[in-house]
Amino acid sequence: MIDKDARRRQIDTLKIFNDNVQEVIENEEYTVGFDSGGRPFILTVFLYPSFPNEKPKIVITPSVEHPWIFGPTGEVNSAPGLLNFAAHSDLGRIVRAIISELEKFPPKIFGGGEEAPQVDVNHPPPAEGLIPELRSLTIDELKELDNDPEFLDDFVEELDVVKKLRNDMDVLLQEIEAIA
Repeated sequence: MIDKDARRRQIDTLKIFNDNVQEVIENEEYTVGFDSGGRPFILTVFLYPSFPNEKPKIVITPSVEHPWIFGPTGEVNSAPGLLNFAAHSDLGRIVRAIISELEKFPPKIFGGGEEAPQVDVNHPPPAEGLIPELRSLTIDELKELDNDPEFLDDFVEELDVVKKLRNDMDVLLQEIEAIA
């Protein structure tokens, strides 16, 4: 049984202990913008249906190199508050501690790039906004994406962002060939 009051209290502490908290999906997804080392970052907090009995998923954008963070995905997985998370943990303090750590020790962008994508910490994009095509899919199609690698590959190939990246890469290759 999920205690809706406990869930609400956790969300309230998130807003109390952190500035720039934006509600993306009520009771499910929140973003917290902050700066570190002169760069803007966003922590996205995903609350599973069984939260606070299950720990939240917290992801940083852009992904960074830090002992608490799994670089390729940006998922914060080794922060002390998450490792020891329990129903009575304080979500607001956990997120505040993650931000404080990253402000105290500004991380490098994952992959060695020094340029962080420009992010408006006061108006971060919703996570689904990164792949708007997901919104048009049915539950069955989403399940198929999860279960069928070939269907997933086909879906990814047709994403506008992937098409744009391929086009940009083609243009860069042509420029490189012209220079060579």
